[in-house]
This record gives sequence, C-alpha cells and structure tokens, in this order.
Amino acid sequence: MTRIDATGVGGLGSDLSPTGGGAAPLESALIGRSRALAPVVRGERVLGPGSRGAGLRRVQQGLRALGLLPDGAHANGRWSESVREALVAFQQRQGLEPTGVIDAATVRALDHAMAPIEGALREAGADGSISTEELRAAERKLIETYGEERGRRILIAALGQNPDKISFEALDYIQGRIGSMEGHIARYEQVLRGHLAGAKLLDADFDGKLDADDLVFTREADGSVRRERLGRALRDRVEIGRAMVDAAYALAEKEPEFGDLEFNPGAWRLEDEDLEYEDGMGVMVPADGVPPSVAIEDIFKNTDMYAFECATALTIIRYKAILDLIGPEDFDRAFADLRVGPWETEDDAKRLWKIEGSGARGEERPATEAEKKLVKPGEYTYFRNWDVSKEAFEGGWQGENVLYLGDGLYYGHPFGVVSGEDIVEYLNSARKAGATRSASLLDLRARIDPSVFELDEIPNE
Repeated sequence: MTRIDATGVGGLGSDLSPTGGGAAPLESALIGRSRALAPVVRGERVLGPGSRGAGLRRVQQGLRALGLLPDGAHANGRWSESVREALVAFQQRQGLEPTGVIDAATVRALDHAMAPIEGALREAGADGSISTEELRAAERKLIETYGEERGRRILIAALGQNPDKISFEALDYIQGRIGSMEGHIARYEQVLRGHLAGAKLLDADFDGKLDADDLVFTREADGSVRRERLGRALRDRVEIGRAMVDAAYALAEKEPEFGDLEFNPGAWRLEDEDLEYEDGMGVMVPADGVPPSVAIEDIFKNTDMYAFECATALTIIRYKAILDLIGPEDFDRAFADLRVGPWETEDDAKRLWKIEGSGARGEERPATEAEKKLVKPGEYTYFRNWDVSKEAFEGGWQGENVLYLGDGLYYGHPFGVVSGEDIVEYLNSARKAGATRSASLLDLRARIDPSVFELDEIPNE
C-alpha cells in the first residue's frame, strides 16, 4: 500500500499524523468528490498544461492546504509552472510517478492526505454555524494533536472548505489570527462598508489576497446572516478604494507643506525649464535618470522638500495608489511620461480617471442627499465655497479637493484627515461679508477605472 505523506514546502511537516503517534482517520474525499474531477477519477482524462476550470481550482486548493504551493498562491483554476512543480513534489513524496499532471492516482492521494482537514471542524458548527468559542476549541485540539504550525495549517484549510458555516461573530477572530489579508483587512472593510452597510469580509480561500470568490457577510433585518461572493466588479472597486485610502492616509501622516509648487530637485524637474511659471503652478516630471516610481515614492520619503496645493495632492495620491496596485515595474513602463501638477497628468492617467455627476458635465450645483451617498471610499469629490470672498479666492479657497475615506471622513490638503463638517466650517469662514449660503459638496465624483489592472499586462518592449 502506498504510504500517504503530506510533506510540503510550506511546512506541514513529514506527514499529517498526530504528534502523539497513530494514524489520522481517513474521511470522505475532499478533492475527488468534485464533479469537475469526475472524468479524472474515472481515468478518462488528465489535467495538465493548458487546463483550467473548477477541477484544477479544487486541486490547487488541496495543494495549497498541504503547503505545497507558495504562500499567497491563488487558486484561480489556471495551469501554471508552480502547479506543475507542486504536483511533482507531491507525487514524489507519495511514491507516485512524478508526471506533474493530475491523474486519478494523484487525486486519490490528495484525498487521503487531506483527511485530517475533513475532520478538523466536525465537532464545530453542529447547528450550522461555527462560533468563536468552537473555533478556539478546534484550534487548541488541532495544535495539541499535530503541533502548532501543522495544526494552524489544517485549521486554515478546514475553514477554507467550510466558509458557509462561519458565524458573523467568528469573523473577527479569524481575521485577527489567520485571515488579515496581509494586514489590509481593516482597510478593505472600511471601503466595503461604503458599498454595503455593516458588511464584513472573509478571505474565503485564505490566500492573503482580495479576490472575487471571497465572501461578504451582512446581517439581514431579521438578524439572519447573508453570505455572498464579493464578485469581480465589487472586488475591483474595493481594491482600488483601499489603495486610494491608503495613499491618502500615508500623505496625511507626512504633513506636506501647503503652498506654491516646490519639488525635490534630486528627483524632479520642471517640464519646461525655459517656461516661466506663475505662482509656482507648474508641471513636474521626473529628473533625468529617475524612474517614475522612485520619483513618486520620494514625495513620501523626503516630504519636507515638497510643497503643493490641494489639487496636486490629489494627483499624487492617485499615482501612489496606481503604483501600489500594479507595482513599480509596470508603473514605470505605463507612466514613462509621468507629469505631476494641479490636475496635470499624462494621457494614460487621464484615461483611467472616471468622472461622474453633473459636475462632470460642467454643471456646478450642490449634491442632493442621495447623490452624496453615491461617493464611495477612495473616490474624489469637491467642496465648493459658493460665496467665497475676494481675499479668500485669491488665496485659493474657492473650494477644497478631497478624497472620501469612509465613515464620514475626508482627506484634503492642508486639512489632513477631517470630517466634512470641519471643511464646510472653514470654507464658510472665508465667505463674503453677509453671505448666508453654506459651502457644500458638489454633485461630482471621480475614481480610478478598473482597467488600471490591465496595465500589469503590458508586454515588455
């Protein structure tokens, strides 16, 4: 009989046997019972290069649960070299022919290796919902049986197989210990609440990434819990919103100077050094030999060498968010002609900026209460001082460009992170004598378009 050994590069250990000795009980198949894998189990086909779909995704989940795929590897149902390497490693450890493809013998071996995962939460969720207390008890038992590292891996895999049984209250425990999405979970939920009030998020496959298959938990009016897939469209909005909000908080923490445009000459230069700019309102481009990504990061690194007004601050935040979303290599390629100034960008950045509301059509009017709710975390909007005084106008206080952060907070330069009421109060103090009309939000909102994710697919030239 072939020995079942779940040794993996991620650290499950030599096998999944209890630390006290004895074999773990074999339970019903986790992988082989997938309908998508039925032809493989029957020996009618194998999955290999070019394969994709639910069956391959199921196998990826199993390989990752056993620690054979790299940490953070995404079970996306697409064939890759990392899948082939994980299969070869698994097959070698099971005494199988290391073909690097998925055949019936490999599926059966995966089922056996994952048996402890099947039984990990058997005693929890008897009423159909796994509570925090039951999770703590299951974790303690697994650690006592398999050791801390292996026990935690088994718990993660078991939760990944039973996401629909996790209670609303248990989410905080899971997020705090094993599902923090690389530390971004709080920010993701801050943005998500702007779309779905009171929503909480579960990294359903515990890969540390936000993806369309992650679960959103919300409470219904009758107290029941609704669980649904995040979906691709909302996933993109939340990921982009998170990057924008992160960038705004990062800039607020640095407290840049408010004033005429001044940039670190070691990282930036005027776009046209022969052109005389008035009031420091120019356009900056990276200095010769400085990559665009390095120039943007320098604003956050050497902030005391910079000064700018609110429009340039929002442009900087937009670039920083895109850099975070696609990484420096693709950013440098996509934004080789980087330009930074008061709403000054190159064409690609303009194309990615989706503007909505009556303000987008040149019709300036206050937003209605319903229109205010359309502004989501990570999106741009504008507070207009309708009756600005002449002195305040000359000082640039006809309004304030802001980024909505969620939970009633905005970022605006030089205010930092403040409430909308604080911004309105300041703008009202800069009105004409005797003015009674309050400053207010315009019906205007803008955000980065999801096509930003296509920028990391630009081929090297």
